[in-house]
Amino acid sequence: MVRVSSLVNHNVVENMFLPKFCELCSESMFHIRKVCATSIGEMCRVAGPELAEKFLLPKFFNLCEDGIWGVRKACTECFMEVSNSLSPNARKTELAQLYASLLCDQSRWVRMSAFQALGPFISTFANPNTTGLYFDEDGILRVQQPAPVEGQQKGLVPTAPVESATSPAETVASSDPVGGQEVTSTDEDVHTSSNSSGETDSNSQPVTQLTNTEEKTSLGKESGSDNANVSKEVTFEQPSSGGQLQQPAVGESEPNKVDEFGSFKYWREPVPTLDLDSILQEVRQQDDSNSAAVTSEDPSQQQKSALRTTEENLKALATSLEDGIPISTGNAIQAQQQSSSQVSTFVFGPSSSPVSAGTFTAMPPPTTYASILTGNSLTATAKRNKKLSGESSGYESSGSLWELMAKQQDIIPHLLLENYLSMTDPSRAQTVDTDIAQHCAYSLPAVAYTLGKENWKCLRSLYETLVSDMQWKVRRTLAFSIHELAIILGSELTHSDLIPIFDDFIKDLDEVRVGVLSHLSDFLKLLNKESRRSYLPKIKEFLETDNNRVWRTRLDLAMQLVKLCPLFTCSEVVEHILPIAMKLLSDRISDVRQAALPLLSSILNLLKEPEQDQQRLMLINDLIEKLALSEKWHARQIYVQGCHRILKDHSIKSDQFSKELLPSIITLSIDKTPNVRISVAKLLSQELLHSDYFTGSQNPHHDDLMNAETKLKADVDSDVRYFANLPTEKLEQVSV
Repeated sequence: MVRVSSLVNHNVVENMFLPKFCELCSESMFHIRKVCATSIGEMCRVAGPELAEKFLLPKFFNLCEDGIWGVRKACTECFMEVSNSLSPNARKTELAQLYASLLCDQSRWVRMSAFQALGPFISTFANPNTTGLYFDEDGILRVQQPAPVEGQQKGLVPTAPVESATSPAETVASSDPVGGQEVTSTDEDVHTSSNSSGETDSNSQPVTQLTNTEEKTSLGKESGSDNANVSKEVTFEQPSSGGQLQQPAVGESEPNKVDEFGSFKYWREPVPTLDLDSILQEVRQQDDSNSAAVTSEDPSQQQKSALRTTEENLKALATSLEDGIPISTGNAIQAQQQSSSQVSTFVFGPSSSPVSAGTFTAMPPPTTYASILTGNSLTATAKRNKKLSGESSGYESSGSLWELMAKQQDIIPHLLLENYLSMTDPSRAQTVDTDIAQHCAYSLPAVAYTLGKENWKCLRSLYETLVSDMQWKVRRTLAFSIHELAIILGSELTHSDLIPIFDDFIKDLDEVRVGVLSHLSDFLKLLNKESRRSYLPKIKEFLETDNNRVWRTRLDLAMQLVKLCPLFTCSEVVEHILPIAMKLLSDRISDVRQAALPLLSSILNLLKEPEQDQQRLMLINDLIEKLALSEKWHARQIYVQGCHRILKDHSIKSDQFSKELLPSIITLSIDKTPNVRISVAKLLSQELLHSDYFTGSQNPHHDDLMNAETKLKADVDSDVRYFANLPTEKLEQVSV
């Protein structure tokens, strides 16, 4: 149906195909819904923005909240196509929130697919009028002067800063906390049902998530409020007004006003405004008095007090261990209150402020019951909790940094960019995908294209993290796209931020260097002359590889050198590029030698001027000595093919060719190797014998050329005779 809809009239699609497609999206069989989710992007494109938003967008919302994870995963894969078919306002206000819910989905496969497609989805927010970047009809990124913009751009997020009471770690689903690690041995379905039961421990920290329609309805019934659909009524830019629902604890009623509901007020009644300076001064005075009292106290009393405290902690710890409760902090009583189920939520940090939570199913228990009495296990537990608290604090600081950087721009919805910036966090590799950093690197040029060079500050830290990643696949991906990033950032940022990274890539592994080499000319042409000239001595380093069998590196080098010749002066080309070209012409791989022929023609084209005659003669003599007179037949063959390319590109004048190159070609017409004679026959039939100069009396080697043609037409080898007698029309179809 979807394929046929692109071939029929728009009215037919609206009246016949669209109603049936919407009906199939609600089919009871999940594999039909999955096919609809896969094809809904194409259907949105055919239907147009108006019909797509009216009929298909509600169905797309339902599919993204489907109970089968395969259907939701299919929605993430076509999200970019759906976004391109909708208006900017719908993309910003509706799709952004919907995609945020998929990023914190309970299924790991859905989260994995959502993070993989996050960069492409972000690219749909790009505005060429703001960034000054656009793609031409050939798909090449171009730069244009951005038009002056007054006020805010249409379809962009408001520039006012967003105030949110929730921390970055609270914007994900409870089944996959960003700040912690999910170490569970239970099945995904069991884990999903345990997190969607609608009840949370009153002593554990609430973690917000974008819930589906059924969860919203049940939540509204339990709380007795009319806020079941509040997440659809608020905009993405106002999370503080209810854009992220939290599930109240058992026995609590939901507040009447949504904007009063926050993670801080969840714990206690709103506190009055306090004078922090006076409070801090009183605390310091109290600490000083306590320390003085402890100092004056009898040392024996201090020891007895410490011993009693230790005994109480040991008893509480032993009791919790006998009940099979895992302990995550040194305070055993608090841990016993927090642990009420087999899957426990541990909160690291002081209880006076909301912090990140991590979900664990099993913590390393003390070795034996006897070790508890000796105190060894308590020490190990304290060390372990100190390490976990440090990790949580580190993630909390990183999360706040991502949130701060995301709010420095007004193009991409803050939560989407914040999640993208967190893709380099180590916990993502454990809870989402081990290759998530590679997907982040792959999408980085698209995100930079969306933000523009004015907002490069939001991505600079992320780019530096990816460049130093231990996985060579991540660095290889960045190496392949560094030239596109240079176009986006412009000359100034390229010289300050990208050139040091480019230099590191050149010294990296062969797998990374090939990415730099594939677009070497595209990157160097964006640099100034001085910086570009500094890379000439480094080009020969690409000839040295860890594995000599990797001949495709030399093939890419030959192709790039052809594009580099116009960027340098004649003397620079002769000094640095010509020696590399001679080595490539003598390479043992035929494809490398063939790729070096255009390079030879380009170099000779630079030596056309009369003042370059001496350098041209030195080059031709070098070619005759190393190739035409070589004992290897493939060297003599590449010499003839090189002369063919030079004559075809008009890289040398006809009289110069007749005087300097033609005698050696006539000599090779009687070569003992048939392959060499075949190349000579092609040269004569296609180029020389169809030129008025070479067939005329002004050619000093006219008679020798005619005799060579006669011998080739009567050659003992049938292939040589074929190419020598082949008409021009057929010969043009044969490769040189």
